[in-house]
Amino acid sequence: MNTGILTPKQAAFRDEYRRNIASWYNGWGHLLSIFVPGIAVIWYCTAHVHEPTVWEWLFVIPVLVFYNWNEWWLHKNAMHRPIRGILMPVYHRHTHQHHQYFTSQVMTYDTNREWRIVLFPPYALIVFMVMTLPAAFVLGYLWSACGPRMRATS
Repeated sequence: MNTGILTPKQAAFRDEYRRNIASWYNGWGHLLSIFVPGIAVIWYCTAHVHEPTVWEWLFVIPVLVFYNWNEWWLHKNAMHRPIRGILMPVYHRHTHQHHQYFTSQVMTYDTNREWRIVLFPPYALIVFMVMTLPAAFVLGYLWSACGPRMRATS
């Protein structure tokens, strides 16, 4: 059961949100639909790394810092401020649903069916991966061992 104090508005929102979760929804299936493709991509990418140099290992640090900064910036701007267009549903889901379901007083859930309000939709992982492809291709072209040969022959 929830700990903390639920306001009547929050309690009503939570009850309605739970009632509107599709009967076929499974929190564990949702979790796996995000983690399995993510782990598969990480495995695929690491399987193609051969004899990395110290500089390549050190490059991981700024990439992780940039990724975390980017996630913070998107959360701060796209998820907490209405931006017309394709980001408006992201704002609505995060600010009007997630932050009404969870507050600083009540951050708990009762069953894995409530993971629907916690986890990104499964398609979001694909969107995130597609969004990183242009930078990955540019870095791969400029940085990889094949890059200089490709530039020389083009």
